[in-house]
Amino acid sequence: MVLISDNYPRDLSKDDKVLEVQMFGKTLSNPLVLAAGFDKHAEAIEDFFDLGFGAVEVGSVTPQPQPGNPPPVLFILKPDHAAINRYGFNSVGHAVFKENLIKRAENFYHHDPTTPNETGNLSFREGKMLGINLGKNKVSPQDSFDDYVLGVKELGMYADFIVINVSCPNLPGLRALQEKDTLSNLLTAVINAREELPRKPALVVKISPDVSDEELENIANTVMKLGKVDAVILTNTTTKRPSTLISDPNLLKEAGGLSGEPLFPMAIEVVRKFYKLTNGKIPIMGCGGVSSAKEVLAFARAGATMVQIFTKLSYECYKPNFEGPCLLTTIKKDIVDELNKEGKKWMDIIGEEHKA
Repeated sequence: MVLISDNYPRDLSKDDKVLEVQMFGKTLSNPLVLAAGFDKHAEAIEDFFDLGFGAVEVGSVTPQPQPGNPPPVLFILKPDHAAINRYGFNSVGHAVFKENLIKRAENFYHHDPTTPNETGNLSFREGKMLGINLGKNKVSPQDSFDDYVLGVKELGMYADFIVINVSCPNLPGLRALQEKDTLSNLLTAVINAREELPRKPALVVKISPDVSDEELENIANTVMKLGKVDAVILTNTTTKRPSTLISDPNLLKEAGGLSGEPLFPMAIEVVRKFYKLTNGKIPIMGCGGVSSAKEVLAFARAGATMVQIFTKLSYECYKPNFEGPCLLTTIKKDIVDELNKEGKKWMDIIGEEHKA
């Protein structure tokens, strides 16, 4: 599979200082993150960093290889600038995934893959971070945490941050792990596994946009009480089909998670609510429906420290004859222009709408 067209422009320029963001005790050059699901097998990390991301999240990866759901698994909703997918955690498994990480470190950087170089990061790039999204196998018991614990033990040393994905709608029973006591027990097991590592990655949890207000409050309380969860990703894809959708009704009936522009109103509302519930004490990566600087800035003002991009990029970087600047180049330039106009830096606007 071609992850990025050779013709798609890279952005190797130095980021403007106003974009700098503090995350996990580190300074990153910009707040844009490649969302998980694009590079499921850790095959194109360098290419994605070359697009200009401040962080790249690879995976989801499961302990054992699995094929995912039978095709078709992806439905493009062009009129809505959206997509429905039901990949179902297709994965090469920990062993191959780890080997890909080792080859990258050795071939590109001639470095031990579990030890940060002079940059202090396992991205091996100044001001950049590498994340790994952990999933679970379909054959694993629905109430089991073992796959996540194993993921931390096997892959935690290769990442700046690890993501516990309990919100994918395409694996039966997975979202039940977000329930109050279950989530607390899961995160406790994961935290204990991380504590055994000689080098401890930041711990992030990815949440569904479809949780109720009560469920979101329980999640917030659980994360706050544990005290060792470093951030949350809000949100994953949604099983809902908003009434605003105008694509082919037959496509809208397909099972799977909806991503793209229609997800943005739902995702940003979850960000607002979570930020209020935690008084901004838990860093948020906003995710869902970003297509321009406008959404990125809105996510930040609602409380997101960093912002992830997925569907809009997928519309662009597969094109064999793409013309124009890289999506990230445009977004970053527009963010810088707006921040300069306001006389602010990125860190100044995080949660801004709650402080008015």
